[in-house]
Amino acid sequence: MANVSTATGVTATITPNARFLLDPKPSEKYAPKQLYDILMGLDVPTPTGGAVRVKITKYLNTSSTPGKDANGGPGFAALWHKLGTFAKRSADSYILPVAIDSAAQMMSAGMDFSIDRWELWRFFCGKASPQEIRRALFTAQVAGLVQSSQTALQNYCDQQGGMDCSGFASVSYGYFRDAGHAGPDASAYRTRGVERKTIDEIRAGDAIVWLQENHIAVIDNVMGPFQMSPPLRCKVAESTAGIITAAGPGVQYSEYAFERDTNSTTRKYICLRPKLSGGYTQLSATKITVRGNA
Repeated sequence: MANVSTATGVTATITPNARFLLDPKPSEKYAPKQLYDILMGLDVPTPTGGAVRVKITKYLNTSSTPGKDANGGPGFAALWHKLGTFAKRSADSYILPVAIDSAAQMMSAGMDFSIDRWELWRFFCGKASPQEIRRALFTAQVAGLVQSSQTALQNYCDQQGGMDCSGFASVSYGYFRDAGHAGPDASAYRTRGVERKTIDEIRAGDAIVWLQENHIAVIDNVMGPFQMSPPLRCKVAESTAGIITAAGPGVQYSEYAFERDTNSTTRKYICLRPKLSGGYTQLSATKITVRGNA
C-alpha cells in the first residue's frame, strides 16, 4: 500500500483497491439506470484504507440551491484554500505527496495523488462523474474538512455535492469532459443529436428536453409501442427539483409514457410525466422534444 500525508500530519493509506477507485479516468459513459444505481451506492475510499458507501441524491443547481454559485460556493473555496496550506500546487492542480513502499507499487500506483481545480468544481456544482465524486470526497477527508464515518460523509455530500439535470445527462453521455469541463447546459440539448418526430423513432439513450424550461431527462429503456393507451412507456433517469417519485427531489428513476399527437405539425407525440400523487402531467410538442444523443 502507499501513504499520503494529510493536513493534520496523519498518514493516509491508499490501498490497491482505493487506487483503482481514485485514479482519474479520461472518459466515462453510463447507461442512465447504471449511473442512477452507482449514485445510489457510491463506495468512497477513506484515508485509513477502508471505504464508505454514500448516496448522491441531492438536486443541486448553482443558481437556486442555497450556498451555491457558479464558483462552487463556500464549500469549494474552503477545500481549495485548505489544500493550499499543505499540498504542493502545480498550475491548477494540487499534488499530495505519496510514499511508495516498493518498486512494484511505484510502477502500478504512481508517485503522486493529484487533483485539479476543475474536477473539484464539478463536484461542488453538481457536474461530477462518480470517479470525480470519490476523488473529491477523499480529498476533503485528507484535508480534514470531513470525518471518515458514513454519517459524516453522507452529510457532507448532502450539504456540498449533488447533481443537476444537465450534469446527470452530461455524465451519462460522457460529455462532462467537453469544453469548459462541465458538459453542455440543458438548453444545449434542444438541438443536439437527431430529433425524434414520432413515438416509433424514440430509443433508449434519447434525451427528453424541455423547450420552455431548463431541464433534461434521459431515457433508459423503451417499452412498446403497444395498441393500448398510452402506446409507449419508457424508464427515465434524471435529477430534478420536482418530486415525481418518493425518492425526490434529486436523482430519480421513473416511468414516463408517450401518446400520439395528430394535432401537432412538428413532433407527433405528447409526453406524459409521472406525478408522485399518481397520473401524469401532459407535455405537448411545444413544451418538450426528444433528441437522439448517443
